[in-house]
Amino acid sequence: MNNQGYWFAARPVDTAHRHPILVFDPQDRLHFHLTVFGKAAFDQLAGTTARVYLYAILPFFTFIDSDEWQKRVGIGWDSPKCTEGGRATGTASAIPGSQPRCIGNRP
Repeated sequence: MNNQGYWFAARPVDTAHRHPILVFDPQDRLHFHLTVFGKAAFDQLAGTTARVYLYAILPFFTFIDSDEWQKRVGIGWDSPKCTEGGRATGTASAIPGSQPRCIGNRP
């Protein structure tokens, strides 16, 4: 078990599923949504830029999963409480040149 937080592993270029990275949570379980995000980032950006994006976002996921206050109020990266107020969601919102999608209450 990895107690350090979220992490990712690079995959060979010729992998059949075409995911250049696999992202895992602190319990070493595959994190599907971040793996899909990583694939989209690697497809649209230079490999080093995609890695920088992952290195930037993974500590946030670790914080949301491990912070005691976040747990008490029931906030997780995919909880409805995180989406209130029009938070941008999806891989499109974090990749330049793609259209962000927003959810939440809008006037």
